[in-house]
Amino acid sequence: MRLEDLKVNSVVLGILPNSIVTVTKNEILTNLNRPDAFILAIVSVVSGVAETPAYLRQPFTQEPEFGIASVSFKLAELLEKAAAQQAKIQNG
Repeated sequence: MRLEDLKVNSVVLGILPNSIVTVTKNEILTNLNRPDAFILAIVSVVSGVAETPAYLRQPFTQEPEFGIASVSFKLAELLEKAAAQQAKIQNG
């Protein structure tokens, strides 16, 4: 596998209680068309310092409808999916 696209979103924690991550339609389409070559990396920033990234493979399951330019996702749900993937990898 050759990684070609790494989408990095940084989130400043503590500003919004229900933080969201916005991903463009083109980024979602890239993931759907080349799922093995795309990883969503979410980096939390606390007091100006980046924490360890959470990596999420194949985070998207469907193409946005016509006319949609970007889609917002709940940060907590993306982080839960990333943690579940990581646990699965560690537990084999």
